[in-house]
Amino acid sequence: MTRPQSAMVLAAGLGSRLAPLTDHCPKPLLEVGGRSLLRRALDHLAESGVERVVINLHHLGDQIRAHLADPSPWPFALSFSEEPKRLETAGGIIQALPLLTSPFYVLAGDVLCDLPLSRLTLPPGAEATLAMVPNPSWHPAGDFSLDGKGRLSRNGGARLTYSGTGLFTTAFFDGFPPGPRPLRPLFEAALDRGTLFGLRHHGLWDNVGTPETLAAARARFP
Repeated sequence: MTRPQSAMVLAAGLGSRLAPLTDHCPKPLLEVGGRSLLRRALDHLAESGVERVVINLHHLGDQIRAHLADPSPWPFALSFSEEPKRLETAGGIIQALPLLTSPFYVLAGDVLCDLPLSRLTLPPGAEATLAMVPNPSWHPAGDFSLDGKGRLSRNGGARLTYSGTGLFTTAFFDGFPPGPRPLRPLFEAALDRGTLFGLRHHGLWDNVGTPETLAAARARFP
């Protein structure tokens, strides 16, 4: 597999469940252990060898630009994909595809995860490989099951939850035009094609989406 040269960090969400904190601060700029969630994601990508990272912007995007305005300490170029109207996860990635090379990593800007990105690979026939984690208390039903060959499915054994970290090809998005679009229907289409794979991650994973999960992350990184 060609080593990924680019990555995207999703940072356009409203962070509504963290209001009022996110009324005046975009969620990726909330700090955990003295560093913003966004900088933690970029530090993680610095270890992967990518040459370009694209960040999508919508809610309070000017603050994110200002946060990263100093000379970059990272060994890659930063680009921004502006979303005047929020495009949701898949729509945001589709808009940014001209700035990305296949395959590319996708990281959620509000997630702490210590998975070495080099562990994400594309087996023959794969269009995407997702890092999967044990189901958190707020999502007990999980998303997909993982078979012994690394393929994801709707059925089978114990289900796991998509971590927000994955490796994608541009082919995964074929047939889906630009515009607001969630990611789940694209997962469903890939499941039907048999091209969605996964990797179980047992290490650190915190999805910082509520006051409770933010408090837990801050307790983990005082």
